[in-house]
Amino acid sequence: MGCTDSTAVNFNPNATIDNNSCCPDSCCLNPVILNTLTNVSCNGGNDGAIDINASSSYSFSWSNGATTEDISALTAGIYTLYANSSFCLDTLSFTVTQPSFPLTIDTIITTNENCLNASDGDATVQISGGTAPYSMNGFSYNIDSLTQGNYNLTVTDINQCSTTSNFNIGINSILEANIYNNGTLLSDSVTTCDIDYELSADSG
Repeated sequence: MGCTDSTAVNFNPNATIDNNSCCPDSCCLNPVILNTLTNVSCNGGNDGAIDINASSSYSFSWSNGATTEDISALTAGIYTLYANSSFCLDTLSFTVTQPSFPLTIDTIITTNENCLNASDGDATVQISGGTAPYSMNGFSYNIDSLTQGNYNLTVTDINQCSTTSNFNIGINSILEANIYNNGTLLSDSVTTCDIDYELSADSG
């Protein structure tokens, strides 16, 4: 068995059965083979890479100006490799992709706390871009039981791309009161939603 095509570079005149191994040129005898292609993790990033396998007889020239066998720190795009040896000039093209859109916190819709320490504020988060699934530093898409204050939300996608946004939870109603006893100030500016008070008559 072997190559029975007399026009092939690896023609075997002794072969009686063709085994589909015929090479039209010298390149296929020592092919340049893609080992791994790493796409860009985050939109606009530059962590793409192309790793090939080839014999030591080749010299390399890439369309981005590199002359190494493998290239890295790539942005999204098409990269052409010209692999040259004494017996072959092979040209290969590779496409490095990236997520179509950057990871973005589109909106954070908040509801204020009704009263101080009521812990009934909430926020709803809308996210787009990047590569799902997302994690949100302990939060979820619907965040509840929030008290008044400023919050920091960091969203990270499966490729470890991240983006950060801040939001505030306010208070809908605040009631302040000063408490006196017989004209003496006992408590200054008590802030609450519910007031418990007691009136007592002086027996004198």
